[in-house]
Amino acid sequence: MRPIALLALALLTAACGTVDGGSYVGEVAQSDGERLERFLEEVFLSRLDRSEALRMRAGARRIEAGWEDRSEPRLRVERALLQRELTRLRSDFDRRQLDGQSALSHLLFEVEAVRRLARYEWRGHRYIVRPGDGSHLRVPHTLLRDHPVQNEQDADDYIARLAAAKNLVEDLDREIRQAFDDGYHAPRFAYRRVAEECKELLSGRPFEPDEADGVLLANLRSKLEALPLSGARRQLLLESAEEALVSELGPAYAALVETLEALARETQGDHGAWSLPDGDAFYVHALEDSTTLRQSPATLHQQGLDEVVRIKGEMSAIVARVDHPGGLASFFRFLREDPQFFASNDDAGRSELLELAREVNAAIADRMDEIVLLPPAMPLELVARSSPAEPELRPGGHEEPAVWALDLDDTRELPHYLIPALVYRGGLPGRHLRRALSSSASDQPRFRRYLRIPAWARGWDLYAGGLPRELGLYGEPHAEFGRLADELWAACLLVIDTGVHHEHWTKSFATAWLTANTPHPESACARAVEYVLVHPGEAAAAPVGWMWLRGLREEAETQLGDGFDLRAFHAAVLDAGPVPLDALETRVRSWIRAARRSP
Repeated sequence: MRPIALLALALLTAACGTVDGGSYVGEVAQSDGERLERFLEEVFLSRLDRSEALRMRAGARRIEAGWEDRSEPRLRVERALLQRELTRLRSDFDRRQLDGQSALSHLLFEVEAVRRLARYEWRGHRYIVRPGDGSHLRVPHTLLRDHPVQNEQDADDYIARLAAAKNLVEDLDREIRQAFDDGYHAPRFAYRRVAEECKELLSGRPFEPDEADGVLLANLRSKLEALPLSGARRQLLLESAEEALVSELGPAYAALVETLEALARETQGDHGAWSLPDGDAFYVHALEDSTTLRQSPATLHQQGLDEVVRIKGEMSAIVARVDHPGGLASFFRFLREDPQFFASNDDAGRSELLELAREVNAAIADRMDEIVLLPPAMPLELVARSSPAEPELRPGGHEEPAVWALDLDDTRELPHYLIPALVYRGGLPGRHLRRALSSSASDQPRFRRYLRIPAWARGWDLYAGGLPRELGLYGEPHAEFGRLADELWAACLLVIDTGVHHEHWTKSFATAWLTANTPHPESACARAVEYVLVHPGEAAAAPVGWMWLRGLREEAETQLGDGFDLRAFHAAVLDAGPVPLDALETRVRSWIRAARRSP
């Protein structure tokens, strides 16, 4: 039996039973629950003190001048602390004496600790060199997105971090070379693409004095302009930043570029995880970490292929309804090429897409009481993303709406028919709903608000994208086709993930297969394949979680018949927050049994 299944079944089944034996047992259970709550809060506060990233997620606004230590010695210390926390949990708390929520918290802490320890053991296999989100972008992403400059001290800290970042980049350079020497080679394109991204950081002033400000200097300048500083003081701060960039950070990035370009020349090709030392075993771990289930890559590959066939069958029915003269492949080409499906690639076109997205969001917001029992009070505001440095999501709170910044830069990659599915999945009733519910769950230990269980989260988002169809909100056939295209994309990425990392598919074959089986342009398919290549197992989370949810809903509808309550089912899925899929199954089945007993 799967390890997570054993934990979930043992804990949650016991928690759903009735405790007999009088008030003394109840008092002991409550006392143990309170002790567990105190323990979990102590652990959370300790982690909060050690982790800048966690502090930022928790809403901290004050950023220190230095950088959080993520070196190998520090990782070993964190592993030892985590093992100590897990040992104490197991030795100090008897799960049989815990009520439902406390038992679930016990389970989640234990499962997450086991997952983190497993990640530590496989840490060398996870690609360091990743375009778009690798460690080489830690400096700009942190400074641009997470370092506010609200006073002069913040500005001084920003400049100090620019200089101190030299050590981070030099450590990364050594780590990349060591990983390569040990046989952990990233795909060849990754070295080249990351080198290009590093060169972009070295463009503009102060590295090119006759050009406009580079990205880091421009960011600091814009933040300083919002402060009530004299011109002379502002200029002095900018000159200090230029000195830090030219003398400290710039040379470190230049050396990193040389390393990356040299390794790109030595790398044999764009291979998947199977080419790493013990690559097949690592990929099994990566899939289990992403999905919380232990299923073989071959099984998941076939599940993905089966889903592709099923969805394309539904698509073909829509093609017949709209009287398109040709089959599905012809309709894919039609959707890629016909101008009726695209806004103009200018400000007017971007405004058109934003307005369409806002209309879709407003329509579903008015119907949320048909999907969940208690819709969150936090509204969602949609805006156009102004720059890559702008965070995609800004959490709301204190009567402030959450903000979703849509990337509308290239309208050719966002046809009209995909807008509804995009908004439903990323906003309501998808990602925004589950995040709003999680942030308002004041009855749960705080560590549960920051759990990352992608199969539960992304699986819900993909499932939620289909719910408006049941309310009649997709409307015309092309929008309904867009919903299916979104689901098809997820199923195809499961095939691609298992294909390149287990079936030894080449990058070019995977790109051609994805282009042939989806309506997306070849450029988008090529980028998706590259993302999957450097993130083994990650693309499995959404489709596996989605299929799991669909199966649980079908089971509930079959067993409850006319007594099935969609909103209550969604409460069973969402109210506990992120949980492994086996634990979700146990929770939903407990709800089904309770619903069958109810008059």
